[in-house]
Amino acid sequence: MACASEQKGNREGAGNSAFQRVSVLFLLLACVAQAAAVSYPVLEVAPDKISLSAALRLCAEAGGCHVTLEGGRVHTAGAFNLTDNMVLEIPSGTTLLASTDPADFPLIAALPSYPISTGKNSSPRYQAFIGSFGVHNISIIGAGTIDMQGQVYWYPAYHNKTLAYTRPRMLEFISSSLITVSGVTLKNSAFWTVHPVYCSDVLISGVTIHNPPATSSNTDGIDPDSSKRVIIEGCTIFTADDHIAIKAGQDTPGYLYNVSTRHVVIRNNHFLVGGGIALGSEVSGGIENVTIANNTMEFSGDAVRMKCCPHYGGGISSLSYTDLDVTLSGVGVFIDQNYECPTPNTSIPNPLFTDIHVRNMNGFVGQAGSMSCFEGGCENFVFEDIQLESILRWRCKNVHGTATNVHPPMDRCLEQ
Repeated sequence: MACASEQKGNREGAGNSAFQRVSVLFLLLACVAQAAAVSYPVLEVAPDKISLSAALRLCAEAGGCHVTLEGGRVHTAGAFNLTDNMVLEIPSGTTLLASTDPADFPLIAALPSYPISTGKNSSPRYQAFIGSFGVHNISIIGAGTIDMQGQVYWYPAYHNKTLAYTRPRMLEFISSSLITVSGVTLKNSAFWTVHPVYCSDVLISGVTIHNPPATSSNTDGIDPDSSKRVIIEGCTIFTADDHIAIKAGQDTPGYLYNVSTRHVVIRNNHFLVGGGIALGSEVSGGIENVTIANNTMEFSGDAVRMKCCPHYGGGISSLSYTDLDVTLSGVGVFIDQNYECPTPNTSIPNPLFTDIHVRNMNGFVGQAGSMSCFEGGCENFVFEDIQLESILRWRCKNVHGTATNVHPPMDRCLEQ
């Protein structure tokens, strides 16, 4: 069975049946089983055995390996990359610390699907603490902790605009396939915490993410980006920005690069302080066939969150939010199609949000909904079985769809 990596030029329709969504899991399981059938050497990183850098070199030479950090210790490293058929295990009681010296983070090329900017995508930019480039079958597992010590990039450096390059992500997988991140705790990311971009067959399971919201900035939890067949399940996330932000490139570069994010399942997660489950604002390659089910939120900024800008291209289609329990969040359903926008490239079409279903959402929020779309930008929305206690009701502009059994009532909020 083949587990192929992402290819460009894929704005074709992908279908949205329940069978296709469920098949994502079976594909991943089949690929994992295939990979497990091959045996690779086990290397333990310890002072009296082998260094991490030596283990990484031997792993690349062997075509694969299982690197485990000696338990009960603190290991410190600069940025490094995973290679084909590699497992990195961080056992319980073990911490992998990132160096706080930016010189230990090599500079790499900017992402082709984003505009050049110091804040998000400088040219060049810092490599992630743990990265991959065009590799297959990699895993980060264990009950230990990866602490990026990102404080050096938060205050005052980022906020005083003294950084020459974009802050490094914690984990960034580029053009890679068959990726597993399971069981680990991720702390104090300098920027986005987990960023699979141009990837396929990604499983992120049982991960805890903790980025202090009072001091960090833009430390999203998990950001699938121009990637396909992604499952995020059983995670706990506490962060200073979106818990999860599904992306697909931004503005003109994202539209021209033309790689969508599709076939994504987000389920059985617990979200504490943070921005919510977001789609966008980077939607230029298109986001489609996303299922978000059986999640809980406490003290989140928003529950359902979609954002973009005019003339970004792409959009969001075939999205299902179901069974969401919310406690003391800001807005139940937040949509903004004019969100922190640059000067538009009017030669690119407007994005379209269509076939969006929100069902079985319950809880306490400040405002039931704030939805602002440009004319023709939000079509075929379905709101069903939503029971929210809120201070403010619904505010809508140019949202077309239906509502059934919704409290507080949407009244004339929706247009037919």
